[in-house]
Amino acid sequence: MSSEPADAGHPASPFTDPDAVARYRDGPPRQVPGFADLHRMTDLLLAERTPEDGRVLVLGAGGGLELEHLAAAHGGWSLDGVDPSAEMLWLAATVTEPFAARIRLHEGYVDSAPAGPFDAAVCLLTLHFIPAAERLTTLQHLRRRLKPGGPLVVAHHSFPPQPPERDVWLERYAAYGVGSGFAADRMAKPSAAGWRTTKEERMNSEVDHKARIREHWEASERGDVDLEHAIYAADAILDYPQSGERFRGRSKIQAQRGGHPAERHFAVRRILGAGDLWVSECVITYDGVPTHSVSVMEFSDGLVAHETQYFADPFPAAPGRAALAEPIPDRDQ
Repeated sequence: MSSEPADAGHPASPFTDPDAVARYRDGPPRQVPGFADLHRMTDLLLAERTPEDGRVLVLGAGGGLELEHLAAAHGGWSLDGVDPSAEMLWLAATVTEPFAARIRLHEGYVDSAPAGPFDAAVCLLTLHFIPAAERLTTLQHLRRRLKPGGPLVVAHHSFPPQPPERDVWLERYAAYGVGSGFAADRMAKPSAAGWRTTKEERMNSEVDHKARIREHWEASERGDVDLEHAIYAADAILDYPQSGERFRGRSKIQAQRGGHPAERHFAVRRILGAGDLWVSECVITYDGVPTHSVSVMEFSDGLVAHETQYFADPFPAAPGRAALAEPIPDRDQ
């Protein structure tokens, strides 16, 4: 596996505790109706079109239950698991230890997954934690990593987002858990967020960060200055290291941008990050002249507390490198 053991410079995880592993392994089968059947059906669908030595991508692999099932059922398959939670990947490494030679784990989102090509892909009980606007992008990333005709199995929860219909769904979820043997106080008064696992909470939070950053740049392009700056905390700091300037407070950040005399346009090339640290790479044109920019955003309590932004002008390629270089292709956003 690509994950290293805890004594290789990583902090110890509670999921290295056999009791914690046992609790997680016991949870989803008792909380999700038809969980075991979902794994069996996924196995059958993949096996129809995946060769015996196939390579399979599992998105949302934290915990390792899908990886464990597929590795046990198909001794010739190799599997790559992707998940944003380091803790849940430690658990996946523990759960799938008997199959370690055939499994690689990757911390991040789908754009952190290997390029493939994969013979098949799986995304179980994960997609519903991704905002609707991001789901198509996620599926497009999966498709690009699949061989032509490769199967993709997706299953996710679907329930009303607003009360009172949402509350009825959550009450049913609680009743099912109690009927499966969970203590009533553990399942009592569930909330829309309270039923998520640690992995799912973190995934939802980080996807929200990425969506808000994309919204920030789109608002910049439209000239919607209020929405553009809604991402910042009231006391946020913006640094321009190249000029030595610091702007303290959302109002000053917005004011200094609002006074720019040039016509500006923003093209985001990619947004990468995890947790509370996110980086955007974009091209900003000022009266038609492009400048490459990198923005480093640090979040706190859901808002940007500190942004550092760098700017660089294009420069011509050196003729002496022509035999070694190739053009940079358009990047996935």
